[in-house]
Amino acid sequence: MGQIIGKNHVEIVEKQKKQKIETKSKVIQNMKIAIELEEFSDFMCIVGEDEEEFPVHKVILSLRSAYFDDYFKENKVSKQKSFPDVTPEIFEKVLEWIYSGKVSFAFDEVDEITQACHDFQLNSLTELIQYRIPQEGRRNNDEKDEDIEDEEDSDLDAQIFDFNERNSMRFGSAINNPQYSDIKFIVEGQEVFAHRVFLAARSKYYQAVFMSGMRECREDEIVAPLVTHNSFLAMLAFLYTGEVDYSRVDNVCDLLTLSDKLIMNDLKLHTELVIAQNFTQENFFMLFPFADQYNADWLKNFIVKIAIQNKHLKTRNQIRKSYEEMPQNYRRQLDRLTRF
Repeated sequence: MGQIIGKNHVEIVEKQKKQKIETKSKVIQNMKIAIELEEFSDFMCIVGEDEEEFPVHKVILSLRSAYFDDYFKENKVSKQKSFPDVTPEIFEKVLEWIYSGKVSFAFDEVDEITQACHDFQLNSLTELIQYRIPQEGRRNNDEKDEDIEDEEDSDLDAQIFDFNERNSMRFGSAINNPQYSDIKFIVEGQEVFAHRVFLAARSKYYQAVFMSGMRECREDEIVAPLVTHNSFLAMLAFLYTGEVDYSRVDNVCDLLTLSDKLIMNDLKLHTELVIAQNFTQENFFMLFPFADQYNADWLKNFIVKIAIQNKHLKTRNQIRKSYEEMPQNYRRQLDRLTRF
């Protein structure tokens, strides 16, 4: 790999670091969308004196709140619960935290938020409030000191991101877990349990399928052909957590193919970067048609870049053989781009 990739290895690593941050941010935004996916809710919270209704999803509340986890275990057939002592405004912020791991609130809402944290056993949010109160107090005492404000904002963002890391790890425990599952896939003859709320929130493909009136949106079991069991589980892991354990993936190219089919561009880039790290003189050019076929634009452009940088190696048997084994139309396309 060293001869082919060379100094570009650093570029790949930096791209991976940047993409990890962007993916985590996208997970947060997608899970905020999940709050609005009432079609897949399986529980109703009735909040405040006016009894405002909040459709929610048991799988998410049980993963993020010890209170709800205990309640659902003890009341398995319950479909709703009233919370008259919580205002809808505060409960909405509680849900935002439970679903996305991120929340904003005014300084004068601290007491109500703190009480809600106690009631719903949201220890991580309690930690955030304890962190933020002194920051807010110092801001109020010295609003003119912009440098301090900027530094404090940076610290707060880091704290929120840390909580989001823990948030995604909790969501990971729901992968292939039959508890609260409302959809089952059959992959290579094996059952894989999932939750429509995660799939629809994180994948435009699944959102379209489940909300389109297609057969799949009504059935509780879907056969997933032309994909390996491990690749399907890796795809689910990315949907639920934004992470993939590639040591459990039999064929990374299969995962890229799946990501293209499901229109998961963030997972596709994730796999493109892993594939690029494993370039060899034998597979280097053969990946060019594959990248083109499955719309892996970053990988395709990276191959062109490496080809241009390694023109001096074109007479090497392994590289030349890899080049000549490509279909003729791809050789012509690559020749136009690189004059290899």
